[in-house]
Amino acid sequence: MKNSTIILIVIALAAGLVYMNSQAIFSKIVPVKPEVKNVELSDKSSKLFDYSVSVSGWIVNRGGDGIVVVEADCFQDDNRYTKTKRVSLLAQESQPFEIIFDEVTLLGGEYRASVKAYPLGK
Repeated sequence: MKNSTIILIVIALAAGLVYMNSQAIFSKIVPVKPEVKNVELSDKSSKLFDYSVSVSGWIVNRGGDGIVVVEADCFQDDNRYTKTKRVSLLAQESQPFEIIFDEVTLLGGEYRASVKAYPLGK
């Protein structure tokens, strides 16, 4: 009887510790799971011949802590420009991002962009 009471107390304490530290355990065990949200594309022209395109949005992490690579592709005519940016995210954190393409030209035609995010190392 005394041994079973001690075992129940130990199990209850262990369960309480796991519950109290569940966010810390989650952030260390579960891998980072990024999502790209609210992507916007805009052209900037601060001077007459200084033209660029900005790709911006939000990265939302649905997983644990980790480093995310944001990769943006900008297309103009037959040209493709790719840039990446590393973002460190905690579990369930969101951060804005902006990637600027100076390679795009004012008279180069229509442009479009795509963005993806993935864990570093994948």
